[in-house]
Amino acid sequence: YTIVNHFFVDGAVHICQTMGVCDARRYTCEECVEGLEWVEGYLEDPIMVAEYVVYLQQNFCTSDMHHCHDTVAAHFPAMHDMAMEKFFIPTEICNQEPVCTGEDPPTKPPQ
Repeated sequence: YTIVNHFFVDGAVHICQTMGVCDARRYTCEECVEGLEWVEGYLEDPIMVAEYVVYLQQNFCTSDMHHCHDTVAAHFPAMHDMAMEKFFIPTEICNQEPVCTGEDPPTKPPQ
């Protein structure tokens, strides 16, 4: 949650700027997949993974957590890779969206 909130909720502009598509617009199913493949590459970039490690070390580890910095550095990258491989599958994610299913998009959030 901490990584997603910091880098993707608060940092969403950086992601769209690197892709060059910050304008809100309608998109096709193919563009959904292409966009998420871009985000996947961003998430898996070794420089970004190193950034996630540093962020966790600086914002999660406390002085009384004696092995926290080393543990985060040793285990977070592999855990992140495993989670990405299992859960971040652009085609599967997009295939649940109205643009790919052919359904009408919701006009308001579910209540």
